[in-house]
Amino acid sequence: MRILLITETLIRDDNNVGNSYSNIFSDMNDICLANVCCQQGQSQTAITDRCYQISEKLILKSIFDNSMVAGHVEDKSKSQSDVVINKRERKIYNLARILRFQIFFWIRNCIWKTGKWKENELCQFVDEFKPDLIFAQLQDRLYLNDVIIFLKNHLKKPLVVYTWDDVYSLKQFSLSPFYWIDRFLQRRKIRKVIALSSKIYTISYEQSKEYEAIFKKNCSILYKGYNFDDSFDIKEIGDPIKIVYTGNLYGGRWRTVALLCRSLKRININGIRMQLFIYSATPLLKCQIKQLSVEGITFFCGDVTAKKVSEVQKTADILLHVEAFSLKERLTTRLSFSTKLVDYFAQQKCILAIGHPGCSSMKYLRRNDAAIIIENEDDVLRVLSYVLANRNIIQSYAKKSWQCGVSNHQINKIRGTLQADLIEIARNNTHS
Repeated sequence: MRILLITETLIRDDNNVGNSYSNIFSDMNDICLANVCCQQGQSQTAITDRCYQISEKLILKSIFDNSMVAGHVEDKSKSQSDVVINKRERKIYNLARILRFQIFFWIRNCIWKTGKWKENELCQFVDEFKPDLIFAQLQDRLYLNDVIIFLKNHLKKPLVVYTWDDVYSLKQFSLSPFYWIDRFLQRRKIRKVIALSSKIYTISYEQSKEYEAIFKKNCSILYKGYNFDDSFDIKEIGDPIKIVYTGNLYGGRWRTVALLCRSLKRININGIRMQLFIYSATPLLKCQIKQLSVEGITFFCGDVTAKKVSEVQKTADILLHVEAFSLKERLTTRLSFSTKLVDYFAQQKCILAIGHPGCSSMKYLRRNDAAIIIENEDDVLRVLSYVLANRNIIQSYAKKSWQCGVSNHQINKIRGTLQADLIEIARNNTHS
């Protein structure tokens, strides 16, 4: 079976999109993958060696030069220089998202709308690959959804979409009229993509139920998985207790971590009993880093490579998961599920989860009793004190988190179900 993946970003094992796709598609028998992405650079994944990249820079140039081709097949022998440029551009893009420069994104959409990316080279790439099915990342990105619609109509193959954020509902908060104009434009395009799709995969139970009701289409939950065949191993708890956070600090998460830092300062007033180590690539202001750094107690360690994340997590007694408490951020993430949690389950570590109870990740952890949960900002100090007085709870919840992974995230089961679904969808298309 041949599957064409359509993504916004490059499929790399060191970014969330690439890591998720590598996780669910690796080691599938009789599956061949190719990728069309809306980004230039160097992919890094074992699941496919075919990648067509539509370059935003070249799209802009094509507006003024009719001979310019806006996309190309990735050259695997290319140097790493493009990757460095790509990372720099992503930082600018992420900063614009933080500051909500909506005009910036509208300009970007205009470039894609005006530029010449619907070219023979793109069509030739997908025609030569001859996919049986299209598997696309559903995002609130007009240009990405234009690419999906174009290739769906060109190939006339079944379309399956996968979304892990609330890209559609109006259960959001913003005082900016520009935000709401953009939201309605995005919703219009998303409806077109959904109308062309045969199936929707979502990231959480809540999202699945909500989107089924909205779109009247079959939705299934697609989690990240892991091989949980190893038996549980009880580990000694360190002194001081070591808490580790690995992940992004966007969406108000840094404020939740800062709340924990303040509580740890009070907990350790008579001696160091608990420490927090924060590993994140999220660009922060100096004033934010200052709030995350308490001398001898909390440490902002910056970025860590994807290969070393697992090693860092193994050093922890407790792994930290956070969600935002503020209205705007919690509405943004209310249907999301953090794929990082599956990595935490696999580490056989106790999870401390702090965040608003309305978020799907928090609901999931509570439903499965898979973490020590704090859903009220005023409870942080009390729960930390309880953990210090009852250290055996750390080992107890380490086992519970691992058991959650065993029950719900066995990768072979996830891949088997996904592959069977996709084969059935492709087969139905050939018979229609």
